[in-house]
Amino acid sequence: NIMSAEFIPLFAYFMIKMARERNMWNSVFTGVAMILNAMCDLHMFLLTAAVFVVFHIYTFFTQRKLIVNRSYIQRLIVMVALTSLLSFVVYFQTAYGLFFVPKSIGAASSVTKFLSAKSADLVSFFIPSSANPFLSRYVASLNVEIGKTTVLPNEIATAYVGYTVLGLAILGLVIFWKRRDVYFWGVLSLIGAIL
Repeated sequence: NIMSAEFIPLFAYFMIKMARERNMWNSVFTGVAMILNAMCDLHMFLLTAAVFVVFHIYTFFTQRKLIVNRSYIQRLIVMVALTSLLSFVVYFQTAYGLFFVPKSIGAASSVTKFLSAKSADLVSFFIPSSANPFLSRYVASLNVEIGKTTVLPNEIATAYVGYTVLGLAILGLVIFWKRRDVYFWGVLSLIGAIL
């Protein structure tokens, strides 16, 4: 699953290259990266779509010349056409199952309950696991309050990124605050935290 998590930054990389460089191949690579996310999971595809929308809104207000020109619109059309074509291929079986399989065969999946204990909530990104060797005695009561200890023996609902990562992100924001790109990634991470 670690490999599939890298497809979202790969998509963002080629999407930004598609906006900055006049190379048609970047639009092809952007479309392929979006489809790689779609092949992993529909949620990853929706996350890339959210990144795509946020990027274009942000760029429209800050660097309009990058995306409001004929060359970029052509690259965008190629990317959208390729993504649409490949997404039809990727999701054909799902669409076929939704529309043509009798309801009695597919009824079992619709009544399966979602196990909420497997869902990482926003608090779990900032509070370490109870298994943390250094911070467990300080966070054990917090983990009980937010229900992370209900998933035993291992807390699969924990999505803790670590204070080192958060510290580096804040340090990067402070050091590079004059660069326009920093604001985009800040806005994107804020929207990601809300979603």
